[in-house]
Amino acid sequence: MKSMFNVRSVMALAILSAAMGGFAPAHAASPTSERAVILRHVTKYVAEEVDDEAKKRTITAKSRLREDLDLDWGTIGAVCSDVEDNFDMDIPDETEQSFKTVGEIVNYIMTHEHTTPAPN
Repeated sequence: MKSMFNVRSVMALAILSAAMGGFAPAHAASPTSERAVILRHVTKYVAEEVDDEAKKRTITAKSRLREDLDLDWGTIGAVCSDVEDNFDMDIPDETEQSFKTVGEIVNYIMTHEHTTPAPN
């Protein structure tokens, strides 16, 4: 039996549906988009902990926790506690103390089993 759809018609339907907001193609749920969601959450947790002077700066993946954001080990621990609570995961104390940048926290989340909270 011959299929009523060919590859070209399926692709056209997928493109049209995605353009109309009907569904997101499979590549839309890429690791990059998950990384962006995780980064938004982590920068939010960091922003809640920094002092007023550091709040004036943009927090990015490259932001250094101690040098740029002036976080002490206790505050980094508080950020990690927020991550543990919101991503339903555990971060060992020795790992918390090894984090140098916001991006290292994001990388840790990406490479360990976790539950990603809804985008904010």
